[in-house]
Amino acid sequence: MSTGRIISIGPVAERQLERVSIHESGHACVAEHFGLESDCFVAGRADGVCVHKLGSPFQNAAVSWSGALAGALLADVPLSREALPAWFNQMMTAEGRRELSRSDLEGILSYPIQSACEAAFNILSERIDALSFSAALLVRESREQVFQSITRGGSGEADRLDVEMHIHQVRQAAIEARQRANTEKLVAELDT
Repeated sequence: MSTGRIISIGPVAERQLERVSIHESGHACVAEHFGLESDCFVAGRADGVCVHKLGSPFQNAAVSWSGALAGALLADVPLSREALPAWFNQMMTAEGRRELSRSDLEGILSYPIQSACEAAFNILSERIDALSFSAALLVRESREQVFQSITRGGSGEADRLDVEMHIHQVRQAAIEARQRANTEKLVAELDT
């Protein structure tokens, strides 16, 4: 992305970009805490993704919770440790689940235990400054992509395709890295 020019996307789109970036940065922060390499991408004003290596069901659920928790922790009135159980219960209702993306909901429901939510909360609350910095960096890196989305009409379908292409590229890069590592290991074994 070009960092040499200023992109103006307007105040509403900027707030949406910040919200998506905070959400995806929350996923990345918790994934990295667990040693699950991650990569974030924001395609449009409402679309982003954080691809990470899979961990245990508990870790995957904590990563899934962390997107919504990041927004709650960086809100004007941040979610407190005391309010977390009520927030968790609200999010587990049908109404609360509608606030979650399909992929986040799948991760949460694969391990629907409050301890995964609490772990994500603890990780994020200990890293608020890093979370804020990561989100701001993602906003800066993503502004041009969002500008392009707006100029082509802000199509949710086009943004979804951008996200799917990014996921494919990340997965392909991971496959190629594994193949290189396996080849290097085989060469090393043949040399001995």
